[in-house]
Amino acid sequence: FLGGGRALLRSAWSNVICKFPEVRKLRALHAHIRQRCWEDARDRSRSRSRSRDRRRKGEKKGSDEQTALPPTAVRFFVKGLGAIDDCLVQKHFARFGLLVECNVLRDKRTKKSRGMAFVTLQPEGTYRGVRNTRQMLKEWVLTSHHEVKGVTLEVFEAEEKTAEDDEQKREERVEERRRQRIEKEQRGMVQEPMAERLVLSPWAKRWRREIWEALPKASQGPAALTEPTVQMLGRALWHEVSKHAIR
Repeated sequence: FLGGGRALLRSAWSNVICKFPEVRKLRALHAHIRQRCWEDARDRSRSRSRSRDRRRKGEKKGSDEQTALPPTAVRFFVKGLGAIDDCLVQKHFARFGLLVECNVLRDKRTKKSRGMAFVTLQPEGTYRGVRNTRQMLKEWVLTSHHEVKGVTLEVFEAEEKTAEDDEQKREERVEERRRQRIEKEQRGMVQEPMAERLVLSPWAKRWRREIWEALPKASQGPAALTEPTVQMLGRALWHEVSKHAIR
């Protein structure tokens, strides 16, 4: 009886899904959220100890507070530096505005310049007789010819990184480590496979924090589904999930 009931139930749901394609999409989105919420601890990077993670996290937080960029600053990506000295690069771009940051990319092993840099400028002074603004600074830098010591530089506006981009890259690394682990287990390269241990993903922690900060606390009672804050959070969550699911 139970087996037949399950078959009938599956058949009924199949008919519903055929008649209403939205149900299939809803199920896929629910599965996507469930998959993104949890990670297997075996697939996380083990290259750093917890103490180093905590130390670096504290250092990064302190540096972020000290070097928080002003909202009017513009970040540029520079190519073709060759072996030009950092001071010459800074001096060249300082004439366009206030130089906030000049980060020359270097090889991790040799510490030599890779010929690329990120330059951050803040509007200062005047441009064409008018007080310089963010848009004017961007136009000025991108339309100017950049040459240092006879070397012509290529300058582009740098793409702004978002938390979602960082999360996507991290999830890709975790997924790659998961595939490698499964391949090793299937080939018998792992003598004693570790047991599965699921932990909350950074994506889930971020949304948990945002929901906690936005919704009323327990003393104010549960929030109704008709609350504008609840509806706004729901729309933002589903928009992010659906956009990520179709990638």
